Amino acid sequence: MADRARHRLTRKTVDANRIRTGNIGTEGPWECVSCAVRMVPVACGAGRFDVSAHFRAKERHRRNCDEDGRIVVTAPGRRRQIEGAGSAEGGMPRRLRLLEPRPQRPVPGTNTEAAESTRDVHVGHGRNDGGGQHRPNARTVARVAQAYCDNPSLRHRSLNVDGCEGDTYATCIRQLRNGPPDDRLTGGILFAPIRFRGVEFGQGNILLRLDRWRVCNAANGGGWMRREYYHIKFETENWPDRTKIRFRNELTEWLAAQEANYRGGWKKNVYIFFLGRVLQDAAQIVVDRYQYFDFLELDKDRIGTL
Repeated sequence: MADRARHRLTRKTVDANRIRTGNIGTEGPWECVSCAVRMVPVACGAGRFDVSAHFRAKERHRRNCDEDGRIVVTAPGRRRQIEGAGSAEGGMPRRLRLLEPRPQRPVPGTNTEAAESTRDVHVGHGRNDGGGQHRPNARTVARVAQAYCDNPSLRHRSLNVDGCEGDTYATCIRQLRNGPPDDRLTGGILFAPIRFRGVEFGQGNILLRLDRWRVCNAANGGGWMRREYYHIKFETENWPDRTKIRFRNELTEWLAAQEANYRGGWKKNVYIFFLGRVLQDAAQIVVDRYQYFDFLELDKDRIGTL
């Protein structure tokens, strides 16, 4: 079971919970975002269900698929309601539990010898956070980011992110803004619009320019100031080959979508939500795992609530 799938016609990746809350229709066809096997939405319609919304594969996932087994809905032999009928509040994850990598078994003659599996080694469930509703744990930034954008009136709800001092959606997730250098680039989830120009595809990394900048002193020590754009450096060297190809293809599609937004008068904007770390260059934020970021295209109404 997986909590997201990709629409085969539009090529957009959709979270099952967004279908459950009525934001997106169930019409397919759907496919696994990792290995492209056919998927069908489960527990996404109207009414009450004993399992949370998810996608089920119609066929066996391919070997080492990143999405296979990403979520565990209920313990064996237990039946319980995961969320109320149509309840957005019950579908907001209460904790971001990041996937912990573990080495794959070597496969002779392939490039998977140095790759890492990203299955969750902590099989767990969310706990009741008051109000009688079960709130699940999220295992990728994507699930939390979509809940943040879909429910602006519920950002007071509790959220726990490892390494973050905040305890709600409003304090754990924040927008990167223009201005003086931001000294809080780690310890929480940041988001910012992307620029469709200036991306650099390197050997083992990809540099994406954000549409946010900081004001810095001139390089020659003069009195004038200069703007310096923030960048995300995706370190892809240790990613499985299939994941690298999928990410390049998806990034190319998002860049094209952002260029279309520019030519269409910015009625929509593509944002990236990410967890990163800063090395020597404070304007360059490193993201080294595929589960640590998510792209979302937002219209004007939703951008106004960020």
